[in-house]
Amino acid sequence: MAVNDINIFDTPQGVGSILPPQIDAPGPLASYFTRPMVPSPASRRRDTLKGIAQFVPFLGGEIAKYDNDKLGMALSSLDALGPAGTAAKGAVLVGKQAAKKGLGSLDQPKDMMFVHNTSEDAIKSFDQMGGIPSPSLAVQPTDIPLKGFGEIQLIGKPKNFDPSVDPRNAVYSADAYTPRAPKKIRLAKEGAAEQLTKDYKDLLSDKDLLEELLKGGYTGDKLNDAADSLRNLEKGNLHYPENRIDELERFFDSDLVKAKYVKETGKDIDPKKVNTMTGSNFYKWVAKEKDKYLSQEGVFQYFDDFEETMVTKPYTLENATRNMIEETQRGGEAASSFYGPARLRALMTEKMTDLPDIKSQRSRIQNNPAGITLEADLEDILITQSKLADNGDAIYNIAMEDVDNLINQIGINLDDGDTIEDAVSSAYSFFGVRPSSNLIDDTVDLFKQNAARETEYLEAKPMRAVGFDEFAGAIVPPKTSKEVIDILENRGLKVIKNDPETDFMKTEARQKFKDQMFSIAPIAGAGGITALSLSDNVDEDDKGIGSL
Repeated sequence: MAVNDINIFDTPQGVGSILPPQIDAPGPLASYFTRPMVPSPASRRRDTLKGIAQFVPFLGGEIAKYDNDKLGMALSSLDALGPAGTAAKGAVLVGKQAAKKGLGSLDQPKDMMFVHNTSEDAIKSFDQMGGIPSPSLAVQPTDIPLKGFGEIQLIGKPKNFDPSVDPRNAVYSADAYTPRAPKKIRLAKEGAAEQLTKDYKDLLSDKDLLEELLKGGYTGDKLNDAADSLRNLEKGNLHYPENRIDELERFFDSDLVKAKYVKETGKDIDPKKVNTMTGSNFYKWVAKEKDKYLSQEGVFQYFDDFEETMVTKPYTLENATRNMIEETQRGGEAASSFYGPARLRALMTEKMTDLPDIKSQRSRIQNNPAGITLEADLEDILITQSKLADNGDAIYNIAMEDVDNLINQIGINLDDGDTIEDAVSSAYSFFGVRPSSNLIDDTVDLFKQNAARETEYLEAKPMRAVGFDEFAGAIVPPKTSKEVIDILENRGLKVIKNDPETDFMKTEARQKFKDQMFSIAPIAGAGGITALSLSDNVDEDDKGIGSL
């Protein structure tokens, strides 16, 4: 069988009745090779005896001898121990289950973590709300850095984000572009736009100051843009208030605002030094300046398609969380009409079922992963197939002129909920091509290769509010404010300051949280949870039977 014939996402048809539940589910490539053969009548009789052997001591040993199963013979001596022996066997058998998933042996290193990067302002906001609305966490080996998203890194407790513990704990096989938290905004006070214009217009009458402002990049439009932003921040507007907040922020960092600061603090305006005004005193003044024009209450807004109007909601943990989980999840973050390889992979991400399933993706997680030449590879497929098809000219024309548009159309179809097969077939039909089965298969295989390629992290997305107590600690820069450190410590988190010169990616600091690294999840046995649990927060020397 050719590698391209393997479907890495779907369990083969007709296998479900003979697969264990943990394997009979969409899974990684390993699940394809763990498919057992259909048992013969003789093997079924033997399996029946093995089931009876669980309750008849020493019968299991005799069956193991018949099968030449050395591991079975060794474990059969534990039958006489009853439930304790069953738990011990479960501790060993978890290794066999892990091997079926491509996890290796019991000495599989504990090197996977759940991490969430954030900022000081976000920490303050989460503290006020009492939790984090449906955060995105990266799942990755400890030696692979999580780049961007904030300088503070929260270390998650694996048991709290395990999909097998809570079905709301979604974990995807790559960045799934899930919805971000709605941006907290402050609406404009009544008449704020007119007041802003009045407050700043007189400064522009100073010709020397204006000349220097213009040299520094100031344009006369900035004041007008800021006033328009405030008008668009009035309640119920339909003009993307999040963008207007950004515009307003840029205005309050402009030289015109700095000139007003100098004037109000009683200093003579030196036009040549206005653009140098920074520091804590200036930013405190800016905060008070904003208060003149913006309400104090934090809210978010969204467009209600049914009501065809903009809805304003108080920014509470409950409201923000509900807003996020009601959005489309895979691809829900992306508002762009462009479907590049990363976004297409997001739309085809696979959901993980448990910690071993997550661990099975370990080899795909790489620092600076290799990309895929999706456009070029699809072009090659089209050119090859154009030579074989009756409508070869039409296919060749797509290869030469419309590859990007074809990819985009496939992305649109996936975004609408189509399977990859239907998405590809419909896209070709959209371009007036009746595709052959070979053309569909080759295109589908290419998109599946894109979905299965290397990634910097898996994305965990709990569809719920997450508490501070679900994190073990935080890795913060040395410059982090005492206010934020106090918040984290008062919430019960261990705070570690990393060295930004030698460990600016925080991978070394993660070693302070070895008890939150996981490899293999606990499994249930007849005696309850087996003694072996490499995800438990227990020192290796204290695992008892698990040290096997």
